[in-house]
Amino acid sequence: MDPRRYVPEEIRKVAGPLVVGYLTHWGLFGVLSMQVYMYYLAFADDSRRHKAVVYGVYLLEIIQTIIMTRSAFHAFGEDFGNLEALDEIGLQWLGVPLISAMVGFLAEGVYAYRLKVLSDSNFVTGLVLTLATIQLGGGIGLAFQIKDTPYFSQVPRMRIFIAGGIWNGGTFLCNVTIAIFMTYYLVRGKNRSEIKQTQVFLAKIIRLTIETGIITAALALINFTIALLPGHPTYWVAISAVLGTVYSISMMAVFNSRMKVSRKIPPLEVNFISNLMAGHQVMPNGSIGNAIQLHGGIQQEGHIPLLTPARATKMRS
Repeated sequence: MDPRRYVPEEIRKVAGPLVVGYLTHWGLFGVLSMQVYMYYLAFADDSRRHKAVVYGVYLLEIIQTIIMTRSAFHAFGEDFGNLEALDEIGLQWLGVPLISAMVGFLAEGVYAYRLKVLSDSNFVTGLVLTLATIQLGGGIGLAFQIKDTPYFSQVPRMRIFIAGGIWNGGTFLCNVTIAIFMTYYLVRGKNRSEIKQTQVFLAKIIRLTIETGIITAALALINFTIALLPGHPTYWVAISAVLGTVYSISMMAVFNSRMKVSRKIPPLEVNFISNLMAGHQVMPNGSIGNAIQLHGGIQQEGHIPLLTPARATKMRS
């Protein structure tokens, strides 16, 4: 007797997205852990505000990973073969979408602060924060919609449609808005600057902003679109499992873009970079004059006095 006939044909549509989501999340969490470790090494003197955001987001990701690991062990370990275990919500409402929405809100708040520094516009900052708050509200609403439901298959589809639409729609609009305004103000600053190092740095940030904005916005749009497919397949679970971690990685990529890993450390090197990450006031001509110091082979932004050639020669001697 063929034992395969006792396995439902639709099992792959339920278990498949879960496996893909869990494995992808664990891999991305490893990437995020390395990013946070590099930040810890390179920016020990960073502001308390930056550290609070970075380590706060990482703590949320740790909690989310623990929840997802527990759910994976329950479905594919201790209750392996029990088809209901694959459909159980458990603490998934807390890991996804609540924590993902919180992580997204913090990351979007960082971009709102950068836009405030770059543009000095309350309208742009307020628009980003409003969209970020909308997506956070949608995530919280979706979490509590499914909290008291034991199985995913029993969650009313209309509730998922409304709350999920607010969460993913707010995420999509917020990321598109961030990408557009960040690119505009960075390009403006790059064109106004006469310092080559600043232009190169801003060009890198522009490229990074566009890339991360497109990725996070596309994931949110795809996630909502898949949830609306006929038959309501659970493929959206795979994307929801990694959406928050992708946010975190994108945010850390911006923070760590200030550093440069090199094998040899020159005796003295002073460059100019944008104040995008420092949060200081932009000069009237649109250029920035922050110095760079080197620690342990990692070139990072510092807050040391500007050195003139005469002063540098004196220090070397």
